[in-house]
Amino acid sequence: MGKGAVGVRNSGFKNRDSIVTEKIEVHGYCDEKFAAVKNVLAESMANGDDLGASVAVYLEGEAVVDLWGGCTDEGKTQAWQENTIINVYSTTKTMSFLCAL
Repeated sequence: MGKGAVGVRNSGFKNRDSIVTEKIEVHGYCDEKFAAVKNVLAESMANGDDLGASVAVYLEGEAVVDLWGGCTDEGKTQAWQENTIINVYSTTKTMSFLCAL
């Protein structure tokens, strides 16, 4: 995995690289067609909307985005890892609705 220091709004990302912005690193894989997802994730942490986050997107069974970054605690002492476990709330309502369609 290569690392590169680039601005949040720069869309010239390579696969499996990192964005470093205001002490925020976004790690993982992102198909260049989905670079905007990486930008939004980095920006949401840089502007304080999120401490840390991860996102995965599959298109036709293929992983096109698998990103994570930021911290897991308000003190910013624990980095978000690829396998960080989190609570997910209220997702079953949406999934149940989608299955009913």
